[in-house]
Amino acid sequence: MTSKASNTRKWTALQASAGSVAFVGLGDSVKIQATNVGVLINQADGNATDVVDFSATDLSVAVGTGKELKLSIDKGLGEVIRAAGTLTLDIFGFFQVSGNLAVEKRSQTVTLAKKSGSTTAERVDVDLLSIGGSNLTAFAGIKGGTADELGLKLENVAFGLALMTGKSDATRKWTSLEASASRAGFVGIGGLTISANNLVVNINQADKENDQVVDFSTGATVLAVPTGVSSTLNLSIDGAKGELIRVDACIVIDLFGFFRVSGNFSIESATTKVALSRKSGQTTSEVIDVDTLTIGGSNVNAFAGVNGGTDDAIGLALEGVNFGIGFYTDKKDASRKWTALKASATRFGFVGIGDFLPSLRNLSVDINQATREGDQVIDFATRPVAIPTGPSSTITVNHNGAVGELIRVEADLTLNLFNFAYFSGRLGFEKYTPAAPLKLRSKSGTLSDVEATSMMAITGQNIQAFVGYADGGIDSSRTLSQQADRLYGFGVEGVDFGVVLVKAGGQSYTTVDVAMDRMSIFGIDQSVFELSLEGIRFKYNSKDSSEAALNYAASFNGALLLGSSGAIKIDSTGYQLGVYVQKATLAISSFLYISGAISLEKVDYGDKLK
Repeated sequence: MTSKASNTRKWTALQASAGSVAFVGLGDSVKIQATNVGVLINQADGNATDVVDFSATDLSVAVGTGKELKLSIDKGLGEVIRAAGTLTLDIFGFFQVSGNLAVEKRSQTVTLAKKSGSTTAERVDVDLLSIGGSNLTAFAGIKGGTADELGLKLENVAFGLALMTGKSDATRKWTSLEASASRAGFVGIGGLTISANNLVVNINQADKENDQVVDFSTGATVLAVPTGVSSTLNLSIDGAKGELIRVDACIVIDLFGFFRVSGNFSIESATTKVALSRKSGQTTSEVIDVDTLTIGGSNVNAFAGVNGGTDDAIGLALEGVNFGIGFYTDKKDASRKWTALKASATRFGFVGIGDFLPSLRNLSVDINQATREGDQVIDFATRPVAIPTGPSSTITVNHNGAVGELIRVEADLTLNLFNFAYFSGRLGFEKYTPAAPLKLRSKSGTLSDVEATSMMAITGQNIQAFVGYADGGIDSSRTLSQQADRLYGFGVEGVDFGVVLVKAGGQSYTTVDVAMDRMSIFGIDQSVFELSLEGIRFKYNSKDSSEAALNYAASFNGALLLGSSGAIKIDSTGYQLGVYVQKATLAISSFLYISGAISLEKVDYGDKLK
């Protein structure tokens, strides 16, 4: 089409379809065929500034005797070149692809993500090349399409890829991809399963340094990528996440029934901001831009052994695992790196081997580390991070940076040795380096700062233990007191403890704090003999060669809180050694009865009496 008023204004429009297009003469081993092919072209040439609007232009083109094709190209697409159809590709039976595909080139206005501190977002006119597909199946291997196929197979794949270049500045480029597949994995290998179900891939990148990514969230860029003749995929990646590469899937691995892993997994590479813990004397935290790589999983189960998944299973089982690990690198200084982990598992232990080996339940792991010496750790309490653990799940890392570098493992442990020796309770191990100096209390009572090079703690909560004979076996769902009528031996109940080992200023310090509800002998008629202790407390805080001791109350704003819940409190203020019993009872028939509170203590109050 050429304007009558000005022959420099020209337009070109094409609308075409074909039932089938195929290459011929390639032999029986190579097949390339496209069906239901559709082509759209709408272009403005010369001095024309806009394409023809066929919703307002009634134009029909003769396509044969007595036949016409009415052009109906959407003006909203702008200048567009599009080809779509259903592709079937088979190369020697080794590589096969079938499904809907579309390629489109047109113009688009996109909205970029807002820069930090900005209230408005930049809008950019771009040249867009999009490639999309839907209902795709791909196979690479041998005997594809038969019951005996062996190789790698992808099923029900859909994707939309957008390649964008700035119209006014061709150095500004953006890439966005959203893709999914119902299944990807190996097929045809007896006894071996390696597959990823519900696979989802998201990529959003800006090519030019310091450019913001395209924002496809609600109210920003609307971009529908054609994935076939009549299908589209709407991109929806939130630009606020920055540059992003993310893969989600439900993964199943089964190696001949001996080793099996299943669960949801997610891997994400993105950019974000983190706040470091404050150094001693600082009033504000350092906030930095970082590149992040996170790996997460949810509802993960693993087993190694025989007869997995049956009542006759024998082996090592790990159940109900949720985890998120993050690797963070300073964008301006790649030598500054941080690592954080939060993980939990409902059960870990041996199955099918009787009572001899222990089992762990409600396992939790927390790690917060800085790689470069002297760097502060990330304070996740100030800026919690949600790490993806699957397509629709996350785990929140909220480690308190004030604790410093941290490694903590906790679990509920149950050990039953043939109903003779029994132990249950929650045990924990912690290792960290405080972010601020500790307070050291001298013999005279004055306080001074000392840098801790390492701290390790061992904790226990709600512990009960028994040695002896249990008529009918130990009932792990009841306390010892609740089943005392069938126990014969020695037991303790309700034990909470914390042991802290510190190296600071070239000296070593040890602190122990134990609280116990009850210690007693079971199985003897109390009218004949009774020996029991209730409300027991043991406290020990060591002193160094100069007779100085750590003051935990001054060092940790009242007390050092141990355990993931902070239930164990270490609050010693100086040297102390003491045993305290709220109630001690000794009774021998009706001849002797002694009951009351007892305490033994050695403590240093400095130069002043209390």
